[in-house]
Amino acid sequence: MTTDSLPQSQRAGAGNEPVPPVAGARMDGAPGQGRAGWLARALPAIVWLFAIVGVYFWAHKPFTGSMLRGLGASLWGVVVWLGVSALALALGRTLRRAWLPAAVAGPAGAALDAGLGLGALALAVLGLGLAGLLRLPLVLVLLLALALVARRAWAPLWRAFREGAWLPRPWGRLEGWLALYAGISLATTFILALAPDIAWDSHLYHLAGPRLYVAMGAVGHPADIPPLGFPQLTEMLYTLTLLLGSDRAAPLLHTTFGLLAIALTAAIARDLAGRRAAWFAGAILLSTPALLSLMARSYVEVAQLAYATAALFALLRWREARLAGETERDWLITLGLLLGLAGGVKYTAVSLAMAAGASLLWTGRRDGARAAARRLLAVAGPALLLVLPWLLKNLALTGNPTYPFFSANGLHWDAWRAWFFDRPGTGLWPTDWGRLLLAPLEASLIGAEGSASYDATIGPFAHTRQGAHIGTDVE
Repeated sequence: MTTDSLPQSQRAGAGNEPVPPVAGARMDGAPGQGRAGWLARALPAIVWLFAIVGVYFWAHKPFTGSMLRGLGASLWGVVVWLGVSALALALGRTLRRAWLPAAVAGPAGAALDAGLGLGALALAVLGLGLAGLLRLPLVLVLLLALALVARRAWAPLWRAFREGAWLPRPWGRLEGWLALYAGISLATTFILALAPDIAWDSHLYHLAGPRLYVAMGAVGHPADIPPLGFPQLTEMLYTLTLLLGSDRAAPLLHTTFGLLAIALTAAIARDLAGRRAAWFAGAILLSTPALLSLMARSYVEVAQLAYATAALFALLRWREARLAGETERDWLITLGLLLGLAGGVKYTAVSLAMAAGASLLWTGRRDGARAAARRLLAVAGPALLLVLPWLLKNLALTGNPTYPFFSANGLHWDAWRAWFFDRPGTGLWPTDWGRLLLAPLEASLIGAEGSASYDATIGPFAHTRQGAHIGTDVE
């Protein structure tokens, strides 16, 4: 007879003595020892555990009401950002196809469309502001009307989004690593953009001006803040996000401009040197700490970069069309519009226009004076048309179309301030003009954000062109 055939109460390791019951164990048939009895004994322990844990987290709160409100503000900011970006993409595609029937596929096409659409939204908000109609109901009507104008673009854009047509696809291990680096960098930037913007210029005028406009219900110059006279394309977009109830969406829109600049940089590199060069060009641009830092702020510099890169893209496409004997007008108009939008971001875009004009003249130097004049007019007309609203705004509000420059008198302005802004001896030209030739290299190698020299951390890779050409012969 084996121990397996014995009753459980009589099994023992070496002998046949019954195993004594464990203290507190339930015995079959014992009164009061069922499930109700077990619950009666365990309930005090459970209550005690919940009580001490509750008191602990009451004293060490894992979240507060302000934290929940902050989380809600960030989530709403993402919703506003996505909505404005989607509308800009659809509107830009609708407008671009009105004069540029040739399709631009992939991320570059989406970047062009979004850049043009964001510019159109900014000008629409400026129009409402100058008319004194910056009220939420009117803004919602405007957005609905623009969405209806772009109604034919929604279905193709949704299909492209579902198919991932705008996402670059790495084809090798090296490109996969570059894609991973780009993804980590952009994800970090996105998280930083969700935080409250405490940057100096944001609260001096980039967000201060839009807050004043929202409070007034109109675009004006109500305070002694000279930068309110600067072109304000991006500030109009920030005004739109504030009207929609989110200041967190403002830096996210600036992040969007960074994405446009990266996509267009990669497209230019691909056209010039091949697929692998595109990945290196995007990675080199993302290796610039100053770019990632600015993308997460409610600033304007990355928007300027996006429009400058888009203008270069259009210029190169015009050169291709010219060499192929195709129509030039479409890309010249696109170039002019992009230069005009850049001029709506910062006054310094005048240097971009001068460079583009010089390139047009040099490239077509053998085509005759008439062809050169026709091309310059095709570019200058759209550019001036988009810059003109900002000049008229300043003229109406301050009496100086290029406020605060080129005038010693004006609103909140006098001769002393004009001298202070333009005072001699404050740059390299009057003090050490020879260093101007080395300034780009110096800024890249010794510049650091917050330092007393060049207030930007650019990094060394901005001057390593070789990186973009590694393996470009392999397709």
